[in-house]
Amino acid sequence: MRVFFRMWPAQQTNAVHDPMTLYRTFVSGPTHIPLLGRQGDEIATIPFFASPRVGAETVAWFGCWLDINQPNDLRFPGRLLGATPANLPDGPFQGTGPLLSIQQHVRSLHQCLIAEIDLDGQTIPSWQDPSTSDKLAQRNLAFVNVPNPGVVNSRVAPQTLQIRPTPPIPLDDRPDELMS
Repeated sequence: MRVFFRMWPAQQTNAVHDPMTLYRTFVSGPTHIPLLGRQGDEIATIPFFASPRVGAETVAWFGCWLDINQPNDLRFPGRLLGATPANLPDGPFQGTGPLLSIQQHVRSLHQCLIAEIDLDGQTIPSWQDPSTSDKLAQRNLAFVNVPNPGVVNSRVAPQTLQIRPTPPIPLDDRPDELMS
């Protein structure tokens, strides 16, 4: 079993599994390698890689280190170039224009991260999404600027959310409460 982590570089509400576009994977025998997800010439999902796990079958929690804080690690072009989508390169990307870091591909403060569980002999049916498939899981990421350097307590990065009070309820004339 393998778990592929993919990030949408912008806010996304449609995580539908389409192995021809967003969830492209190179398969050669038992080897499965996630490729850049694309829609036309646009990079739509970015796969992340870690060291392979070796050993007997285990039950474990999986995690992912998103190595996006490397502004000088230029990996992908701004757009994939080519007249025919089926012939667009999967890399290396020499001669395709200036290369950008993953950080430069991130286009908003909110991204979606998808974990795609890849089991040999089992395919995820097209048009499934994290709400309908046990092989896809989605988490939302939010980037919040925090001061650095500064005092230790100023380096805590909160998970932000926006709320506004509801109008007072006529029965008791009190607004709703936010509890955590």
